[in-house]
Amino acid sequence: MIDFGLLKVLENTVISNIRDNELIEDLDNVYSVLSSQIRYHNSMDKYIEELKYDRLEWTLVHTEIFWNENWNKFEMMDFRYI
Repeated sequence: MIDFGLLKVLENTVISNIRDNELIEDLDNVYSVLSSQIRYHNSMDKYIEELKYDRLEWTLVHTEIFWNENWNKFEMMDFRYI
């Protein structure tokens, strides 16, 4: 779900004028669970896995957050994965 951009959809949906409090609560719960799992999807392992199987996809691995958290790992590996 994270790879397919559900977090962004939830952000945009919650921002819109939903009036159903139960729906808003459910969406917030889904967002919280997915947000807690984002660490794996921003990990260097996920990026290397995509490279290994030659299937780079536009996911959270390709965000500024990922690069800010992992720039030093690239340097430590002589930039072989860039």
